[in-house]
Amino acid sequence: MNDPKPNDLINWTEQIVLCQSAARAQKKHAMLSKAELRRFYTIERSADSPAVLTWTRNDASMDDADALCGCYVLRTNQTVLDASTI
Repeated sequence: MNDPKPNDLINWTEQIVLCQSAARAQKKHAMLSKAELRRFYTIERSADSPAVLTWTRNDASMDDADALCGCYVLRTNQTVLDASTI
């Protein structure tokens, strides 16, 4: 959907609907598990010999990502429809 032109703003009305899907949540959880090492852990290597690896999980970021699994947003100009119909 294209954004309205400035002259059309007087009549522009839209709804933004937050949707949740169990199937989408499962898919996102699978994707998070694969990306988890890259995105939610800090890995450090010591300068010692032999090298020692340590990792720390960023629980706050992981919890935020987990809470959003299965959520998506729809934007529509259909203001007469309720959220469940959209």
